[in-house]
Amino acid sequence: MIITAIAALTPKRVIGKHNQLPWHLPADLKFFKKTTTGHHVIMGRKTWQTLPSGPLPNRVNVVISRSSLDVPEGVQVFTGLEQALEWVFRQEETEAFIIGGAQIYQATLNMTDRMLLTEVDVDVDGDAYFPEWRDIDWEEVSREAHGADDKNPHAYSFVEYTRKRKRKDGGRPWRPFDY
Repeated sequence: MIITAIAALTPKRVIGKHNQLPWHLPADLKFFKKTTTGHHVIMGRKTWQTLPSGPLPNRVNVVISRSSLDVPEGVQVFTGLEQALEWVFRQEETEAFIIGGAQIYQATLNMTDRMLLTEVDVDVDGDAYFPEWRDIDWEEVSREAHGADDKNPHAYSFVEYTRKRKRKDGGRPWRPFDY
């Protein structure tokens, strides 16, 4: 199973403020939906609680929380990351998406195979940050730049990174108990 982190962030790695995106970028929301539809999306409790309409449709929503949560049928809740990943793996998922928040991104960065980042050209204050990564570990494989327009008030780029240094498992797709 390939593990992909997907996030929108500023040049200072801001991903949120007060449990919300501190910008509105419809093109990024469309990209997120297109990319994650049909897959498992793994998120922390805070990210789950900020979803405006409940579970993301046409995706298997997987929430990691140490607290008990009241969730609709079909949403999977696990108390730990390893437990959640093992369950997703057993569903024969080929690619799972880590969708936030900051703690989940940090906890999964070392096992992530790919990052799909929307780099938003805006300077905003935030209280949640995407983790720092070492350039030596990642290779930028594509970049699609867009200027601001009538619908998207900020310039942005869709950037794909893949891991270039082998993980301790030799670089093969994630399997239970690899880490």
